Amino acid sequence: MAAKRYAVVLSDIHIGNGTPTCWYQTSAHEDYLTAALRWVAGNDQVGEVVLLGDVFDTWTYPPSMPPPTMTDIIRANPRLLGPSGPFAALVRALPGRVRIMLGNHDLSLNRGDIDVLNASLGGNVARGEAITLVDCPALVIRAPGPNGAATAFTHGHHWCMFNAPDAQSPWSRLPAGYFVTRAIAYKWSRELAVGRTVADLSGMGNPDGKGAWMAAVAALIDPRAKKGPIRDKLVSILLDYICKETGMPSTEPILLPNGRSTTVDAAKAAFSDLWRRWADTKEGREVDADRAAVADWKGSFLAWFAQRLAFQTSSDLVVMGHTHVAVRGLKISPVRYVNSGYFCVSKPDMRTTPVTFTVVDIPNASAQLVKVVKGARGPEVENVASGEAPLLPVIPSIGEDYSCYLRVRNRTGGSLSLAGSSKRTGYWTVPPPKSIADGARVDIWLQDELGTDGAQGAFTYTDAISAKALAFGFRCPTPHKGRNAVTSPVPNWETKVSDGGWRKRDTAWLGHPLQVRFDVGAPTPTGTNGGLPGTAVTVLATRPRSDCHEPPDPKRTPVGHQQQAAEHADYIAIGERILAKCKVSAERGKVISHVYLRSSTSAPLIDTRTEPGAVPRRVRLSNPPKHVMNGEVFEIYDETYGPFRYILIQPNGPAPPPAIGGFLFLPSEGSRNLHLVTFNVAKLDVSYKSQCRHDHHAEMQVVRWVNEQPLDWRARIGWLTIQNSSRKRDLAYSPCNACCHELASFLTSVKSVPRRSSDVLARLSWGDIYEGAAKCGHPTTMSGIDMLKKAGWELPEHPMPPGVSMVGGGIATADDPRWPARVLSTR
Repeated sequence: MAAKRYAVVLSDIHIGNGTPTCWYQTSAHEDYLTAALRWVAGNDQVGEVVLLGDVFDTWTYPPSMPPPTMTDIIRANPRLLGPSGPFAALVRALPGRVRIMLGNHDLSLNRGDIDVLNASLGGNVARGEAITLVDCPALVIRAPGPNGAATAFTHGHHWCMFNAPDAQSPWSRLPAGYFVTRAIAYKWSRELAVGRTVADLSGMGNPDGKGAWMAAVAALIDPRAKKGPIRDKLVSILLDYICKETGMPSTEPILLPNGRSTTVDAAKAAFSDLWRRWADTKEGREVDADRAAVADWKGSFLAWFAQRLAFQTSSDLVVMGHTHVAVRGLKISPVRYVNSGYFCVSKPDMRTTPVTFTVVDIPNASAQLVKVVKGARGPEVENVASGEAPLLPVIPSIGEDYSCYLRVRNRTGGSLSLAGSSKRTGYWTVPPPKSIADGARVDIWLQDELGTDGAQGAFTYTDAISAKALAFGFRCPTPHKGRNAVTSPVPNWETKVSDGGWRKRDTAWLGHPLQVRFDVGAPTPTGTNGGLPGTAVTVLATRPRSDCHEPPDPKRTPVGHQQQAAEHADYIAIGERILAKCKVSAERGKVISHVYLRSSTSAPLIDTRTEPGAVPRRVRLSNPPKHVMNGEVFEIYDETYGPFRYILIQPNGPAPPPAIGGFLFLPSEGSRNLHLVTFNVAKLDVSYKSQCRHDHHAEMQVVRWVNEQPLDWRARIGWLTIQNSSRKRDLAYSPCNACCHELASFLTSVKSVPRRSSDVLARLSWGDIYEGAAKCGHPTTMSGIDMLKKAGWELPEHPMPPGVSMVGGGIATADDPRWPARVLSTR
């Protein structure tokens, strides 16, 4: 997985037969698509390709023209779909790993059509050199391991009322939206000048270029509007509107893929009960049927269905297409969502809308949008900037999101059975499941109704091992209705509100939505207090506490004015002082890592701008990096170096209070350097069944923090050093063998991030070799060191385990000119 960790997603290419009304035109799009496919085929870090629907198009044709067959499409695109084309190169580079899912525009295709396509590509099917059809609404790919992250892939049209396959359609599941597209093609077939195609027009074939007909539908079914018979006439109103806009008579014969014909009048009759069927059966709620009716309008409303799909499939990331609007994430959500955008951008729109696709990091279930741009030597692939793709709210309609998002992890050794659930306010968008298997994770969603009450509910599970009833309670009311609250029968739980950080066994009294994570049966970390197993602990939110950390003193000279001192400070000593001030147990910090990062570009690695925090005298980062507690800024004053401002890093793995994994020190303004201090967050040599899981080790806090950052951020890392020391001067262990494996995979992935402009210089130093313990079983050995060397880590000259060669292969010397003296020193 480390070597093939990425999945590439391409959607909404809309390859057709070249008719002027087709969105994909060879002259406009083939070079861009070829560049993308060759980039994927030549990247040895890509292990999966998902063609996420609407790759081909059988909709965008005038009513008088029969939609093309796959043979017709291949004949019209010989360079693209022939045996020497980029699709053929793709299947040869990734045998058995290229899959296609159908969207609405190519839903009439079947396995026979894909067989025809594979025959044209000319690959050795016996060796897997072919495209495989995935005939299901969603494909979930899960990283290896019992707790592997999961990514769900789906085109997205299944949750859109007018474009979802319709089992009751008389025309082989073709939906109402099919007739809208054929009417638009009718208009353009009559208006396009000779030699012109829709690729020459802004808006790609909508009647006025702005989708006014969808805007009309959105206004028609606005949730504020009074519900009534108008919704039962929704399809008729829509099709009458589109016929008026395009000038197509409702009696105009429309040739279908099967050779028969029909009319818009017949479609109005066939779909007369469409909204009612969605409200009563498919969704079961009128408000959710309304959501489905506007789900693909402007790309804003599909996010709610994406988050629901993530909850239903226990996925961490959902990737969709369909809307032709690239989306890089959700504003506040327990899951991630990316929309790939589309490839058939018209020529005038390319000035403002990039041709986009998605790269998914499967082990981390994270994604980066990339684009194909016109370079000096032809189309090139590069990352999408944050301003080019929006973050979406989950609920873009009236009001705020006062949902309760609950996650339950079962680590009891047996199953959990649902004994009952209730809701005082809100409704179960994703209800508690009947059972939770041992080792499984489930996500539950109680959403507030439109109004002023918020969400409040409870559920109870019975533990098969202890036979105890475990009752969980939670509420996220609107401010004038009360405070947030959580009741937990287990000691291992944490909460988060708005876009703040996670809080162990504590709940902020205000903020929404409310996210809660319950670990049932998880080992209680040493040092936790209160909340014995089986004891219900109710927290009616406390105000944020200062703990051992001080807010910055505005009278002191900011660290930015002491850049020279800050870059040469003893960060490990400063980290020790913070740990001592917090009265952290001596078991934590037996190994402390000073992490030094340097950007390969002139851009700083973090944004140090601040804004007022939730507590007087506190400030927080305006744009904090990922995987930090909440971006709140604290300060420690050093007599030698002056004030240092820092934020708290989240831990990787269970940690006793204060639940932190390290400190990120704010650099001076414009500095390319970044300093972190991380430490082991739990007692060393803890036994998890037979071996230590090592995710609590100091180096793993570094790995997790860096991996949580976006791909384009990781692509800018030029220098990376980890210097191991400890709170005791006689200790400074090497990473254990398990950590060596993780660090090797980590550096390999950092070096292979797409669009990296320079290599990564990485160095790891320590004072002594870790020899392990009976419970651990992971002492540092020659094989662990070899893994580090092969990955490119430069290592100190000594000490080393027996058998390690001290010549070349990643062994560094003290006079290496590429590293500053401070980086090469070993305390």
